Amino acid sequence: MATSLKDKTVLVIGRGSGIALAITQAARAQGAQVIVAGRSPEALTEAYKGDPGVTVETVDLTDDATINALADRS
Repeated sequence: MATSLKDKTVLVIGRGSGIALAITQAARAQGAQVIVAGRSPEALTEAYKGDPGVTVETVDLTDDATINALADRS
């Protein structure tokens, strides 16, 4: 049974390339809204520009404060 991501939100943490990009594209193809997060919001914004279903956030997984801040915003 196929599962749809329509009307769901997916959080992808990583760079705007490679596996993170592929996961984001697959989730978008399934209808999900995607939050992409990483240490370089500028690079993420560039990677996903033009896709209104992708929101860029900042997070550093080695910094608990940024993790908590991301959780509070999401």
